[in-house]
Amino acid sequence: MGFLDVVGELFGFGGKTWKLTGIDPGFEKEFEGQFLAENMTESIGAFLGETTSVNKGKPDFQWIRGEAETFTFTSRLFATNSLKNIKQQINLLKSFARRNRDLKRAPKFLFSAGTEVNFSCFVRGVRFRYDELRSDGSLRGAIVDIELQVIEDKEIGDAATSLASQIKFAAGVVAGGVGIVAQVKRLVNIPGGSLHTIGKTITAKQGQTFESIAASEYGQAILGDILRRTQPEIANLQPGDKVNLVEGAEIITIPVTQQSVALKNTQENLSLRELKLAARNRPTTIFV
Repeated sequence: MGFLDVVGELFGFGGKTWKLTGIDPGFEKEFEGQFLAENMTESIGAFLGETTSVNKGKPDFQWIRGEAETFTFTSRLFATNSLKNIKQQINLLKSFARRNRDLKRAPKFLFSAGTEVNFSCFVRGVRFRYDELRSDGSLRGAIVDIELQVIEDKEIGDAATSLASQIKFAAGVVAGGVGIVAQVKRLVNIPGGSLHTIGKTITAKQGQTFESIAASEYGQAILGDILRRTQPEIANLQPGDKVNLVEGAEIITIPVTQQSVALKNTQENLSLRELKLAARNRPTTIFV
């Protein structure tokens, strides 16, 4: 802390300059401004949906989501004597806005200015307006405009979301372990296809068959036979029935042993046949 800062603290005027402090593990760089942060501007917005109808006086608005929050300010860099220049300070601020090789992203910072402004952020951009160069060509001073991207701190109301995010992250990290995957996703023993993973479960709609669901989900109607074998308790698929869908990467490895009844002569199945014939450039009508 410089002499002027000490004096400022004694008289109650300290803590008015600004500071960027790295908060990523292993990234301990920081930058403390020589001068005050001026023209501080905070931008907060919302994305609103607008709906209207004929003869309606005013549109209705619906809050959809918040916009990204930014904070901008202006400060100054200045070499205090003829033996110094500001090149090192400039390069350090530039590095704050660039991708860090170890982190594989831009570093995160804690920004503070005075006693009231304090938040986590990314350095979104820096812009320098240089003073006239010295006679030796070195830099004596510059005005710097800094734009920060505010990072939202987790609130108490977001505890459930935070926990869900942590669980999702943990599941992604350990997805390579067979024992953990078995806890994350359900498995099914398919006759003739051994043990396989259930990717998701859908609810059957009116007119759907195992074949039409397979065509929609996997692009191959014949895989409907495998879907039928995953839930042998369903003799005839009805609207509202739950259908277990095997992971796409796995279902194509299961041998198909046709056991299903012939496709019923319904409009939905006729449309499915026509789509397949059109894909093969085959006629839909045969004259004998």
